[in-house]
Amino acid sequence: MRTSDPGDHDDLPEVPDVPDEPSGDSGAMISDDEAVRRINRRVSPVGWLGIIAVLGVGGGTGYYMLNTARQEQAEADALTRGRAELTAITERNLPNAETARLVREVYARNTARSVRQTARRLLAQLSDPESVPMLIDGLAEAGAGRKQAALGLAEIGLPAAAAAKPALLAILPTADPATEQLEIAWALVVLQEPQAWPVVRQLLEQNKLQTVTNLDGRRIFDPALVARMAGRERLHELVTSRSVTSLRLAALSLAEIGTPDVLDDLNILVQNSDVSISREAAIGLGRTGDPRAAEPLVRFLNAHPDAREGVLSALAVSSGAQGLGVIIHSAQDLPTRATATRLLRDQRDPDAGDALFEALGIASGTDEVSVGMKRNAVFGLAEIGDPRAVESLLAYATHALTHTDPNSTSEAKQALDLIRQIPGAATRAKEGLLAIIRDPHGDFVRTPSIIALSRSGDTSVAGVVAPFLTQPDAMEGAAVALCALHSPECASRVLPMARMPANLRMVEETVVDEPVLNSRRTAIRALSWMTYGSAPVAPAARAAAVRELRRIVEDPNDRRSLREEAGYTLAAVADDAALADMAAKATDTHVPEEARIYYIYALRGRATPEIATRLVQTYLRRGTNPDVMRGAAIAAGFGANEATSDALIPLLQLTEAQDSGVRFAAAIAVVLGGNARAANALLDVLVANDELAGMMQNEFAPRGAGGGANNATVQENWSLLPLTAPMFEDGRVFRRIEVATILEAGKQNKHYGWAVNWLTTRLKSGWDNAMGVSAYDVRRLMREAALGNDAFRRDMAFRGFRVLLDRGSLHALRRQTRVPAASERARHELMELSGGNSAAPAR
Repeated sequence: MRTSDPGDHDDLPEVPDVPDEPSGDSGAMISDDEAVRRINRRVSPVGWLGIIAVLGVGGGTGYYMLNTARQEQAEADALTRGRAELTAITERNLPNAETARLVREVYARNTARSVRQTARRLLAQLSDPESVPMLIDGLAEAGAGRKQAALGLAEIGLPAAAAAKPALLAILPTADPATEQLEIAWALVVLQEPQAWPVVRQLLEQNKLQTVTNLDGRRIFDPALVARMAGRERLHELVTSRSVTSLRLAALSLAEIGTPDVLDDLNILVQNSDVSISREAAIGLGRTGDPRAAEPLVRFLNAHPDAREGVLSALAVSSGAQGLGVIIHSAQDLPTRATATRLLRDQRDPDAGDALFEALGIASGTDEVSVGMKRNAVFGLAEIGDPRAVESLLAYATHALTHTDPNSTSEAKQALDLIRQIPGAATRAKEGLLAIIRDPHGDFVRTPSIIALSRSGDTSVAGVVAPFLTQPDAMEGAAVALCALHSPECASRVLPMARMPANLRMVEETVVDEPVLNSRRTAIRALSWMTYGSAPVAPAARAAAVRELRRIVEDPNDRRSLREEAGYTLAAVADDAALADMAAKATDTHVPEEARIYYIYALRGRATPEIATRLVQTYLRRGTNPDVMRGAAIAAGFGANEATSDALIPLLQLTEAQDSGVRFAAAIAVVLGGNARAANALLDVLVANDELAGMMQNEFAPRGAGGGANNATVQENWSLLPLTAPMFEDGRVFRRIEVATILEAGKQNKHYGWAVNWLTTRLKSGWDNAMGVSAYDVRRLMREAALGNDAFRRDMAFRGFRVLLDRGSLHALRRQTRVPAASERARHELMELSGGNSAAPAR
């Protein structure tokens, strides 16, 4: 779901530039509202032009009523100049702050009413704090101008717009209920002005304030803001009201406050005979997280079994671990606790550990409900990285040794995979993993057990693992473990396995070579783990691996798939000198093309801005082999910085038919590593070129795996998988989020969701690779960014949580108190995910 955060792009449809017509009726401004409803705070140049053109129709009409032709012409000239200036500013597609500064300058220079009203409308969309005095000026214009100014002030909010309170209060008593009262009252709610409460309460009880919309027509009612503005004492007065509407408002608002000091009022409301009131109060009780809330909350659930699932779901959506934890701890019936546990697991709430661990202890039976509850508790703990899951995960893995049904096998493999990912879990599970590895019945889980064990970093287990290198069912695990543990046997035994036997010419791809192919592929992949962990790598072993991998990449007689695998592994183990050599060969046109392309592919996970720029300069040009150009675009995109992104814009704008491949390659690179400027340039091209849009969708959409018209299995494009910690550390991932959401917002009623869909899958899955980050790491790194000092990364992290539907992270950010702004942003995003800004969050 898109919100109107700075940076989102949602443009007007094409609006004809209608000439000004004389009229004495300011009602023409209705068309302005209709147009601007579709604008988010940051709008592309075409959208800005549409706004300016449409606003000119209504704002300019009054000038033709002036008394003299000279005055009339002077005003018309001023109007034309002002509109031209605003048009020129918006065509430049500048950052929001710079656009706002220039628009303010136009406002200061030009006194024409229409130009000023247009400028205020644009500034309101930009939520520019420095425009508050100008928006206060707009409050003097009754009707549409006043409505626009009030909504603009609401968008800016506290503290910047606090100076507008007196002006808003002054016009509230006489505001026209049909055109402006609602918006003025809402601005005062946002600005937390309690003197407006009588009018606000009246509008609430008439169900009018709940319908307030912003300048783009999106409903923005927020019960939490109402609750804060009213304060606990005023809401307490509503608790004793005889009005059902007032009681419902009290329940909803107190539930939004959700702190222990409103527990008594909620306890009264939860006993109301009107379920719409008691249900909201029950949700509020859960949100308090107070043990005293348990008894009335459970009593409500028992009295209204038909509302149980809805209330529990609402608690999951609105409070996560805080509310569901109360249910798990206090409910008496197991099905209710089991449902709460399932919902809590789905949240991936990092604060859910204690509640899930309690659920694990409760689910001790062998009945179906207990078994399901236990499974959700164990895997829920593991998925948030809680090491208390380890013993139970080992129990699932061990159970499968004597129970060979498909469900047991699947659970065992899932459990071992999670042990591998949970920080510190492998060390805690060491003895249990060794027992599984040694068990004669454990052949089907031996490889994942060995790989999980290798994450302990305990070199003493290498001796246990090494003998399995000769066993087909465990070769992969043993090879990976020996290299990840930095065992000397990685170089002495695994590395020789990667070499092509002297009597073979594997480029011919014969069936006879398959056993050798499998063992070599296993060894090549395992070598990528040589640099895993913090322990230093033996220089001689690393150098030997680099030499052998380089030889495989460049050998025209070797199997193509192995040359590609060797390139990826080479990138993983390469030191700075080896990486520089790879980049040099990847861009040296004297190196045979079939070798170069493997080096280009290999750079995807390690490309730097310097490498990215060289790839763009070398290959994104007319006449390049399309496969080579595409590979270079992908690697360049993954390594791009701002300068690389800007260099891609002219390539997107090439118009000759012979340059279609260059445009396609540049478009790929922009999606992977562009910035807002490049994304908007790409958007312009996509809108005008449906063929390119279709090619991009095919590039980034998952592909079907296997045969059959009804095949439901899909695979991601393997070349687009890289996701590494450095991509978070230097901001590349956050630019990727920005680009994807700009493309999804689209323009001219064309939206390109494939980039967001691809990125969502990547962030949810992580990259299971020696260089990659896990899904758990992704969420952790994004939460760190949301609490960090970089404003752009903070914004993009929250945007990422939105596209991921990651309520768990948002709940954790909302609860934290270290960064209040992050808590408030998380609250807003949760409300958006709950159904958008509407009369109430969806329950």
